[in-house]
Amino acid sequence: MIRAIRLSSRFSFKIDKETKIAISKHSKDLFPSVAIERVMQEFQKMSLYKGFRNSLIKMFEVNLLQTIFPSLKELSIDEIKKRTLIIEGFPKETPVIISILELFKNISLEEKIEISKYLKISNREIDFVKFIHLSKEFIVDFKNIDDYTWSLFFTSKYSEIAQDILAMYIPAIDRIAFFEKLNNKKEELKYFINKIKNKDPILKSEHLKLYNINPGLLMGQLLKDAEKISINKKIKEPHKVIEELKKTKLWPKESL
Repeated sequence: MIRAIRLSSRFSFKIDKETKIAISKHSKDLFPSVAIERVMQEFQKMSLYKGFRNSLIKMFEVNLLQTIFPSLKELSIDEIKKRTLIIEGFPKETPVIISILELFKNISLEEKIEISKYLKISNREIDFVKFIHLSKEFIVDFKNIDDYTWSLFFTSKYSEIAQDILAMYIPAIDRIAFFEKLNNKKEELKYFINKIKNKDPILKSEHLKLYNINPGLLMGQLLKDAEKISINKKIKEPHKVIEELKKTKLWPKESL
């Protein structure tokens, strides 16, 4: 039944009336006859060609989409069309789960992970779901994201494709300015981004050992805080980072 929808969208042919009625009638029998992994494979194949959005709409028309995702039963076809409009602008390399999740409006990260696990996608794809979800904050609160967080964003292996996906949530008229702001921020943090990529922080464990701070939980937390401080305050000298660390509650009094 799903394959019929996929092929009709890929090759732009209509499914005859009797077949559509039969699919709609038997859509409720999809499970347990078909494993969810097979369903996800069909979604993956659909996404490889133009017309993925059209496939999702057709699946809703014959009650297949509602069978796979019961929470969509109360929606109208117009709402499905509205929610899936954005996926037409997603980069070709976008993991299919990102497009599927557009079917669900205003859901939490936990709910997205639950849907992802239901579809039995890989942990790597779930990590991408988390990355995109958290990165959406960058659109609505660009100026209030600290430079440390921006640096981690730009050093992520998902950064490039994420930028193209995030841009689709912005009005078309504002996208050029959005990319300009991203490029400017990336250039501003280039020194620290390279430091993170090369695993070469400003402050290292040997610097802390000079203050009798030994390897362990405390040292790990101090090194993490030191990296945040060095990036957010644009500090490139270890001793200056130490001076900032000494002002924090985490720094041991006996090492002052």
